Amino acid sequence: MAPKSITSSSVALAGLLTLLLAPSAGGEPREEFLTLRQAGRAYEGAPPTIPHWFDPMDARACLKCHQTGLDVGYARPAPITPHATWEACQQCHVPRASEDQEDIPNSLAGLGLTRGAHRQYPGAPPVVPHSLFGRENCVSCHGGPGTPSAIRTSHPERANCLQCHALDAKRQVQ
Repeated sequence: MAPKSITSSSVALAGLLTLLLAPSAGGEPREEFLTLRQAGRAYEGAPPTIPHWFDPMDARACLKCHQTGLDVGYARPAPITPHATWEACQQCHVPRASEDQEDIPNSLAGLGLTRGAHRQYPGAPPVVPHSLFGRENCVSCHGGPGTPSAIRTSHPERANCLQCHALDAKRQVQ
């Protein structure tokens, strides 16, 4: 018979794997969410585009909603910015293209689709499947008030995500 500590560890590991591998509860399925998410970006790996009117002359206007996740009655509260100390939002975030704009032919390529995170070894937490540049606050995307269930963490109270989740070296931009 196995010692109690091994049995308890096995049960705990099985429970953790069930939580990590289970589809998100409620809300949109992960693939559907990722497809919709990509539609709001200029290219794969790009920061989100700006889907609403804004005052381009007011550098801090974005923070009026995006610093706290203000709920203004849309489908979700405003996503919280992971970098509230940055003051030039439009340096990375661009207005969403209108329907009548034509695509300009180019040879630019994104980083490739990020469709789920692999694991370094069986039972390990998922690796971080994207660059961390400009994404220093994981909870702003994965645990804030506007977080879609498809990417919501079950443990936003944990402070150091990289303690368990390894970086995917192929996705890190220097």
